Amino acid sequence: MRCELAIPLSISEIQDFTGALNIGIAEHTLIKAICTDTREICDGDIFVALNSESDSGENYIEEAISKGVTSLSTRNTNGVLKVDNVCEALLNLASGYLGKLSNLNNIIALTGSVGKTTTKNMLKCIFATTFKTHSTRGNQNNLIGVPLTVLSAPSDTEVLICECGMNQRGEISRLSKCLSPSLSIITNVGSSHIGMLGSLEEIFKAKCEIADGMSGGYLLHPTTVLIPNYDNTLSISNSDENADLFFKIIKQDANGTLFTYRGKNIDIEMCHFHLPGAHTFNCLTYAIATADILGIGVDKIEYAIHNMPFDILRFKEYKFDTASVLDDSYNASYESIVGDLNMMRERGNPFDVVIGDILELGEYSESIHYNVGLAIANSGAKKAFLIGKYANYIRRGAQSAGMAESDVYVHYETDNLINPANDIINKHTIGATILIKASHKLGLDRLLTYFKGRL
Repeated sequence: MRCELAIPLSISEIQDFTGALNIGIAEHTLIKAICTDTREICDGDIFVALNSESDSGENYIEEAISKGVTSLSTRNTNGVLKVDNVCEALLNLASGYLGKLSNLNNIIALTGSVGKTTTKNMLKCIFATTFKTHSTRGNQNNLIGVPLTVLSAPSDTEVLICECGMNQRGEISRLSKCLSPSLSIITNVGSSHIGMLGSLEEIFKAKCEIADGMSGGYLLHPTTVLIPNYDNTLSISNSDENADLFFKIIKQDANGTLFTYRGKNIDIEMCHFHLPGAHTFNCLTYAIATADILGIGVDKIEYAIHNMPFDILRFKEYKFDTASVLDDSYNASYESIVGDLNMMRERGNPFDVVIGDILELGEYSESIHYNVGLAIANSGAKKAFLIGKYANYIRRGAQSAGMAESDVYVHYETDNLINPANDIINKHTIGATILIKASHKLGLDRLLTYFKGRL
């Protein structure tokens, strides 16, 4: 990955931000871009030698040096800015760069078990009506993606929106301390990563780390999540009228949500949000509340709500001759699957589901996949095509809740999807919508390549 700096940095500035030791680099050198892949290096870049599960950036230092490019590295080599930890240095570099964005007024950090990317997209839509806004691309929300989001910000950025994810305790804390947010959001606490963190309590504690870098400003959270270590909080709900910020749902169906909002600075009366799904509307509540608190007027908020594009959602819809396909296979948790199933039911049209494994559940894998099966049966899905290691547990749950054995198809193989693809093509409900949902690593979006001309 390569991101150009809107404001070039001197070697001495990078040293100040990161505490790096300069080994043989001219101090007047200007760095114009950050690069993490030597294949993309250009003159004026700094190569950041990051490590991944499969490779180490330190192995490419000589290549970077041979191209005349400075490197941020742990190596004691001429032409290097030497640091103890490259990832930590990148976070510190981003934190220092924030101080050079002279127009930056607000930094919004958001986390949650599900809905982060959709909420981030909605925030950007609303804030872009009023401010120069920069946000996380895609879901680059980890210890690498967040600093690169900061470092790719245009020089005139007024509002920065960063999605913050994690795989273990301490990661969100590091991101929060990098950003020093003026407002933070916890959308929800669910079972994502429970296999790595061990319990919902540990997941809750990890999400609360979003406040670690805050010295003021509000932290928004659902009424069901009580924040123990940060005083300046506001609760949000569409069911509990005692919430600090309350959304009253007048009507919710396949055509969207009609609602009112009782806010901190503004109220909204009888506004219609046209995108489907209760979980989609939940994301919107955080975007509206944030805009309210940070001073965007009702007219601008309502304009953004009415003009929010369908592709702001994570899933994509494809039309074929005998069925439509909703591909939401980028990621999955129990909560997000239930949300999608509820949305499909609200649409009122026949639907089938293609469900793959949820990863990183550890000892909870069998029980959670069984519960996914219960949810599929209770949603009214016509047929279920189940793919992955835990497909049989989903099948058991679905059949225990009354789904006919003849309507459930199980495939364990994920490397080659030709057999499940053929089952879907030959046995799907004609005229139905087919929902595809699974953890991203399964790559179920590959099914679409089999459907062309055959579905």
